Amino acid sequence: MSPISRTASEPELFVEIAARIAAAAPGPVVFPMYGALHQPFLSAVEARIAEEGLTGRVLPVGPRSPFGPVMAGMSALVAPARHEALGRTLIEAGMAGVPLVATDEGGTPEIVDRGRTGWLVAPDDAAGFAAATLEVLANPEEAARRCAAAQVLCRERFSLAAHLTRIEALYAEITAG
Repeated sequence: MSPISRTASEPELFVEIAARIAAAAPGPVVFPMYGALHQPFLSAVEARIAEEGLTGRVLPVGPRSPFGPVMAGMSALVAPARHEALGRTLIEAGMAGVPLVATDEGGTPEIVDRGRTGWLVAPDDAAGFAAATLEVLANPEEAARRCAAAQVLCRERFSLAAHLTRIEALYAEITAG
């Protein structure tokens, strides 16, 4: 595994994380990579996948909609994205009961509460992301506990019902004068 520089793209960081997990995890592990990748990033990521010996295991599949059915089969959502105002994918995964491993910055801590609803990792910390993901895989009871808490938090804060309740309250406040 070659090190990731601070200027590497998030998809390249994801490949580094996948390489670390693949080296430590028992059995076959596949790493689908969702989201749009355009040139020159796609070529750089494909080269990185080949360099790490992960061809056929890290799969740049692009965007998917609806994303909920895709999430159903995930063992964890690894989200090393930086500068996220509010990650809708994290919310959807939290509601779907998928373990969350995400960057500890931006709006992410509003969704992922360290130690309660998921795992938060310092930005660009490939080793930290791999360790957290391996913990998810090794401790299914703890992952299930955090997933249940994430489902509650996401429904309370981000569900359609919660959103409508806040809008109705705001409308009532405005019309009350």
